[in-house]
Amino acid sequence: MEYRKNEAKEWAKEKIRGVWIATYTPFAPDFQVDWEGCRHNIRYVRDHLQIKGNFHAGMVGETFHQTIAERKRHLQIAVEESKGKMMTLSAPHCETPLVTLELVKYAEELGAELSGPMNPRFYQNTMTEEGVFQYYKWIADQVNIAIFPLNQLEHGYLMSPQLICRLANEIPNFVGVKNIAPPEHTRLVRSLCGDKIIVSDAEEEHWLSNLTLHGQEAYISSAAPFLFQSKKSKLINEYTDLAEKGEFAKALEACKRVEPMRRAFIKVVPPGKRYATHKYWAQLLGMAGGDGRVRPPYQQLTEAEKEAIKAAVQSTGLI
Repeated sequence: MEYRKNEAKEWAKEKIRGVWIATYTPFAPDFQVDWEGCRHNIRYVRDHLQIKGNFHAGMVGETFHQTIAERKRHLQIAVEESKGKMMTLSAPHCETPLVTLELVKYAEELGAELSGPMNPRFYQNTMTEEGVFQYYKWIADQVNIAIFPLNQLEHGYLMSPQLICRLANEIPNFVGVKNIAPPEHTRLVRSLCGDKIIVSDAEEEHWLSNLTLHGQEAYISSAAPFLFQSKKSKLINEYTDLAEKGEFAKALEACKRVEPMRRAFIKVVPPGKRYATHKYWAQLLGMAGGDGRVRPPYQQLTEAEKEAIKAAVQSTGLI
């Protein structure tokens, strides 16, 4: 890694910038991972979309529907293809804490820049903030890699702003948080933590205002950068670059041009098939999508749904 453990916060504030992506996992017809497709997709977002970093194989990547061996191999491919050109933030979360730690250590061994566990689940018990704090401290104490958690409601609660502030103050390699939370929650996290860590609102729709008004250094991350960008059109990158140059009126105009793409996507997502839609939409733009294939219990797209997605993509001007 480029930093020592006690330098992780300073390194992160200096290096983590711009538009990041949340990558998915393509599957073959027999539901095995399409490894060449994985490699192709990392190269695609690296070379054609010029993405700054990859939140690798988290919830968008259907991480909970994969074996540990599959997750390790996929991460290895991501690091190999990204090294020196795009940062990698591994998504190591597992219901078993020892497996989470194993995956964090594996990311460190491979040379990934960061690792992002999710907040832990409390089975048949009430979540306690002390328990969450000790969980992250237990992981961070055993590794040197920068820790950048995903704070979300998947496990029934959000870490409070006060807890995130404590983690930022007491854990030297706790460098940021991807916060899938109401705007007021994110604002309070920023207020309490100051410049100690990077606080990333995970919604692309909020990125321009977060960048220009709230000092958010990086957009980490979602499927939006590969859904609403292509070899032909990279409006998210464009409005980000314009805003960073201080050309705010032009940035706002470019951002407004993304809105029809957002609406077109939302309109064709069948209930319960968001990840399948991600993959098929991206396949139409040049990525490996396995025809939108997802592992059970997720449902496959029908032919009619694929036709609707194809028409929506064609309406966006991305191809």
